[in-house]
Amino acid sequence: MKAGYYVGDYTYEVRDIPDREPEKDEVKIKVAWCGLCGTDVHKFQGKNGASVVIPPIILGHECSGIVTAVGDECEHFKPGDRVACDPSWGCGKCEWCKQGFPNFCEKRHGVAKGFAEYVYPPESNVYHIADSLDLEKAAFTEPLSCALHGMDLIHMESGKRVAMYGMGAIGSLMLQLIRLTGPRELIVIEREEEKRKLALELGATMAVTDQEIEEIAARENIDYVIECIGLKSTMEQAIEIAGKNARCCCLVWGIRNRKLNLISSKHIQKNLAFIHLT
Repeated sequence: MKAGYYVGDYTYEVRDIPDREPEKDEVKIKVAWCGLCGTDVHKFQGKNGASVVIPPIILGHECSGIVTAVGDECEHFKPGDRVACDPSWGCGKCEWCKQGFPNFCEKRHGVAKGFAEYVYPPESNVYHIADSLDLEKAAFTEPLSCALHGMDLIHMESGKRVAMYGMGAIGSLMLQLIRLTGPRELIVIEREEEKRKLALELGATMAVTDQEIEEIAARENIDYVIECIGLKSTMEQAIEIAGKNARCCCLVWGIRNRKLNLISSKHIQKNLAFIHLT
């Protein structure tokens, strides 16, 4: 089968690699669609994602497809099933997995390298999708789950003023989820003009630059701030613009490799409810 490899130094190539049958509880899936994540771009640029990148590696992790075969120990899937994948495997045994945080697993690794004709995740990482759901849209399952996780963490109440950073894939999904909470005002912070236009089309009350949001925060109390970019500068500013009794969620990956000066006496005085780094 063919697979797309990042081989280092901004170089990407398609290789022929051996196909195989699934083992134990593996589910062999013919990939129909795979999203291009910002993490894939970062890896192509020679940066790390949530884990260290050692090329050559197959990129892609936001995939959907059709089951073509299953291992002998697989119980819940059969050929022909339409599915989506959770690309991140946790051991289920370490301290973090037992607390319900497999994303922090000590042995965590990817099991759905979607820039290939087939992937072989264990059935614990595979999900049935409805016949009514288009396979192209089903490829959004993984990024949408990340956005939903952020919404679960921040416990957003209706009728509040919300600020959100970034109109990439995650930010675009998050904006649409925030709208469903009935915010009093939904302000998107985005430097690119075209993305600010998209924010307004998707229902933002206003779309501003990172300079303009500081002026707004100086006169209006911002109740919730969600950061969907992952830059040190925007994460720190997200804390700065949070108002009194505010809640802030930084929806980022690889946070253990970042050095942030997030907490200061000013934040304590504002009674910032919590900061959550995913």
